[in-house]
Amino acid sequence: MASFPWNHLAAAALLAAACSSEPSGPGTGAAGGPGTGGAGAAGAGGAGAAGAGGAGAAGAGGAGAAGAGGAGAAGTGGVGGATGTGGTGSAAAAGGGGAAGGVAHACASLGDPCSTCLALRCQESYCACQQNPECAALDNCFLGCPERDEPCRQRCLTAHEAGISESFLEGGCASELCSAQCRSRSALSACEACLFAECAAPMNACIASPACRALLACDALCGEGGAGGAGGAGGAACREACVRDHAAGADLAQPVFACEGAACEHACAPR
Repeated sequence: MASFPWNHLAAAALLAAACSSEPSGPGTGAAGGPGTGGAGAAGAGGAGAAGAGGAGAAGAGGAGAAGAGGAGAAGTGGVGGATGTGGTGSAAAAGGGGAAGGVAHACASLGDPCSTCLALRCQESYCACQQNPECAALDNCFLGCPERDEPCRQRCLTAHEAGISESFLEGGCASELCSAQCRSRSALSACEACLFAECAAPMNACIASPACRALLACDALCGEGGAGGAGGAGGAACREACVRDHAAGADLAQPVFACEGAACEHACAPR
């Protein structure tokens, strides 16, 4: 067997050590610097800083910071490029395929002038109603009632109790901001708006009952100064008369009055 000189073995070992510990220059497949296939600092296919196909910082196809196809910060096809055209990462501020995009309205118009205005100007109350099937059903039921037909409207309220508060709050906004497009919607007083917002459950139960609804309407007249005015003996007497005249609704009205005192005293007339 032929022998291999010792100095050749030593040179080979030193060369192998140098290749494994230092990044190469423009190599094409190793972990070199600007090589095209290695993981060097600027390798085109490796993980180099400016490689075209590797994971380098500026590689065109790697995961580098500016790679065109990797996850680089400025890559054109990467996952996280800062200026890349295809990145979706946290820094893809200018990436064409990044996560940045326009914000659409949460609830779209139904195509008619009223809902178009509501979708633009009463977004919160409109969405709350559209996301509640009973509120949407109540609104549709109202559309089938002739103008000023209160018995028809009451039947709708009784049939769709769970949507009452959202429907009235939507109607209040419509009467204020979309009156030209939503002519059938009614304005709310400050007290009514607070009650529907803060006391929704007892208000729903009361308004669904013809007797309780009539009691609340009577009580509201007392608070506006009718039959003795609010706050005085005449106001108290007026409210007592309302309870007597609409006794069937008294039990449902009591939770409304209790919630009014706790949550809407600032908006409603003193009792």
